[in-house]
Amino acid sequence: MEQAVQPGSTPAKQVLIVDDEITITWLLRETLEQLSNCRIWTAAGGEEALALCETISFDLIITDYKMPGMDGLTLAGAIRRLQPYTVIVLLTGGSSEDICQRASALAIRKILNKPLRLSIIRETITKIFTEMD
Repeated sequence: MEQAVQPGSTPAKQVLIVDDEITITWLLRETLEQLSNCRIWTAAGGEEALALCETISFDLIITDYKMPGMDGLTLAGAIRRLQPYTVIVLLTGGSSEDICQRASALAIRKILNKPLRLSIIRETITKIFTEMD
């Protein structure tokens, strides 16, 4: 279901949440729905996310690093080929120097560590949205 956009307002931001943990997906969706002017999509893994990216242009993608099949950095690389200007935020249970270097090479905007703090998520996404406008 599309969110109504008021005349003269900016179009809703298209946001994709990618995580194989349904609890994390739900938590992020609930948190982001409190922000104004965004439409939330979800995917349970990399393949599903890429299928959505082939038909929808996302402003922001929040992806977990560790998922079955395709990890978040592999997904980010594939997204960069399809949507080079999409902002990507990576979630990880523990970042390493290798993950940080690979994320930097893929122009990932931010790495957020789990367990997630909702205040940090809201602050990070609000800042990203402000920079987009």
